[in-house]
Amino acid sequence: MKRIVKGLTSMCLLMQVMACKTGSTHDSSDENPDPETPVETPEPKPEPSPEDPGMDPDPTPEPSPEPPVSMKPRVLVLTDLGQGDLDDTQSLIHMLLYADDLDIEGLIASTPNGVADKIHEVINNYGWDYPKLVSQFPDYPHPDELHSVVRQGSRARRVSNGQYETDVGIEYRNAGSDFIVEVANNGDPRPLNILIWGGPADLAIALITDFDIAGKIRIFSIGGWNTRQDRAGHSYLWNHRNSLTWIDDNATSLGIWAGSQPSSNFVTNVVRPSGNLGNFYYDISANVNICRHCLKEGDTTTFLFLLQGPGWDCVECDQWAGPHFKNEGEEHLNYWQDDRSPENYIGGFVGAEHVRRHRDEILGAFANRLQRLR
Repeated sequence: MKRIVKGLTSMCLLMQVMACKTGSTHDSSDENPDPETPVETPEPKPEPSPEDPGMDPDPTPEPSPEPPVSMKPRVLVLTDLGQGDLDDTQSLIHMLLYADDLDIEGLIASTPNGVADKIHEVINNYGWDYPKLVSQFPDYPHPDELHSVVRQGSRARRVSNGQYETDVGIEYRNAGSDFIVEVANNGDPRPLNILIWGGPADLAIALITDFDIAGKIRIFSIGGWNTRQDRAGHSYLWNHRNSLTWIDDNATSLGIWAGSQPSSNFVTNVVRPSGNLGNFYYDISANVNICRHCLKEGDTTTFLFLLQGPGWDCVECDQWAGPHFKNEGEEHLNYWQDDRSPENYIGGFVGAEHVRRHRDEILGAFANRLQRLR
């Protein structure tokens, strides 16, 4: 009998050791309270399947929406700023006050003798006023953005009696002409407005480099004296005008100052008190050739054309930049020149009366922009 008890005791001890090794513990709360009722074991959940519509497989991230295309006009300026007459500097200062309404994508120092450093100087002065401007209107571009789109373009050759000549051809490619091609081909669906305040040689060289850009650009050039200093560039555009969209303004734009007694009142009393740019405008205007501290701005209508009135939708309509008209027999071309009707001449300036009629509106809008600097 002792042997049987001892055997049973050994078996109990062995079972306890095995229970410890398997990690099981005895807890009365885990026991089935009713030994007649079996404990239900939960069925395992099925693995998710991409084919099962009830499942939610890892979603593929949707591509980010394309940013909306800006509705602002794209602008690239060719300017002879720095060559002597300072009306280009005045026009650039004026345009920078509208920079929140434009996408300024290029500033090229071009023929006959534009100087890139002089463009940078204007932007530096804009930089002093930038904090005040952007605090009111956040779309003003940072000065660094403007500095980054400045390029030096062609220089004309002086020939005689103050006249210049230019050279046009693929061998005259330069940083300015190559930048025109680059910007025109950057994939933006909006047309690139090329505003020519000096000679057009760099645009001619760009077209020689890649004529496909002709369908991506629109041109508003200020001719007259500029044309005489860059005959090769202008001749190239003229010979290819059937493939271009081009306003070739010779004197209409001069109505912003022509036809009235030159006066320094506006620059002295309205421009000068307006921030750093206003002071800079006043200082450089001491050497404007129509009168000391006068407003000349012979190129300003090129960008006002994009901002006021119908612009390219109706080039022949009355607007601040004046109407321009197609030549007889060339109605099928997108090429416009000044209105030659005698009543719209001011002295020898063809078409200038159209802009003179809007001078007060132009200067009033300029004064409102200058208020942002005060």
